[in-house]
Amino acid sequence: MGMDVWQVQSAIEAVAALVSEHLSVAPSATCVVVGGAGTSGRLAYFVTRAFNRLMKSHGRLPCFRHCIAGGDTALFKSVEGAEDDPRAPWMT
Repeated sequence: MGMDVWQVQSAIEAVAALVSEHLSVAPSATCVVVGGAGTSGRLAYFVTRAFNRLMKSHGRLPCFRHCIAGGDTALFKSVEGAEDDPRAPWMT
């Protein structure tokens, strides 16, 4: 059973509130990591780039990082089984 749209919206709002709180309290010590495997990892890449551009446009330091199972190679080419291998590179 999946989440309905209201549960997803509620979860997004809760995460946004936490990120906003951390950015306002300790902006230079905050790093937000968004990650996933496959499509969710690729979306994490695009989301973090967009958020970092937004941060820069407001004179703030970029603090969003992405990680994808299989490393950045997996952004362009499928790396099968990377999410199941703890030794596989994953952080950028």
